[in-house]
Amino acid sequence: MQKKFKLATDAMHPLTSGLGSCIASDHITINGRKVGYMYRDSPDNEIDNHVHLLCTPRVDNAVSQMMQSLGRQYVRYFNHSYLRTGTLWEGRFKSCLVQQETHLLEVYRYIELNPVRAGMVEQPSDYRWSSYPINALGKISALCTPHPLYLSLGSEAIERQSCYRELFKYQIDEKRLDDIRLSINKNRGLGDERFAAEVEILTGQRMVANKMGRPVGGKTGNIG
Repeated sequence: MQKKFKLATDAMHPLTSGLGSCIASDHITINGRKVGYMYRDSPDNEIDNHVHLLCTPRVDNAVSQMMQSLGRQYVRYFNHSYLRTGTLWEGRFKSCLVQQETHLLEVYRYIELNPVRAGMVEQPSDYRWSSYPINALGKISALCTPHPLYLSLGSEAIERQSCYRELFKYQIDEKRLDDIRLSINKNRGLGDERFAAEVEILTGQRMVANKMGRPVGGKTGNIG
């Protein structure tokens, strides 16, 4: 009988966490060191080499604490179960803040459509590890708690699920895909200008890339 593991998730909660006048969640990715190591019992494990998480912390440093717990407990559980040693992860996890009122449901779609874009399945509901059946079809799971923005889709569960499925009738356009990928790879906030400005003030980190080209007022040379 395999030993069960439990993450230290007491500091995590899917209810809103304030970021000044903006509300933010964390979009997290972590890569496995070797293809197939993330889900040993998955029929698609040849391309299951990373995982996406969407979390809303309720206290400071909750995401880091959760990921530390994951690194300690899940790696120990996995190595014990499959008689291996060493880490599972390829470096530190990546994360970005997501402005909830404008971008959160878009990140839901991005994550749950990933297996479709990768050609692993035809429908998001076909992917074994997806949260789509929970959000769109009413599957019960202790791993997910509905976010207030999701709950605002309808007063009844059936209505919410129907509205959520409507969001998946169209693929995300390439420009938006690039924005989401850049935000997670560069650890930048995903939101509007007001959100980016608030995050910059709070973190001291630039959330918008510097503009390319010569500085304003610099020499441009003669155009002949």
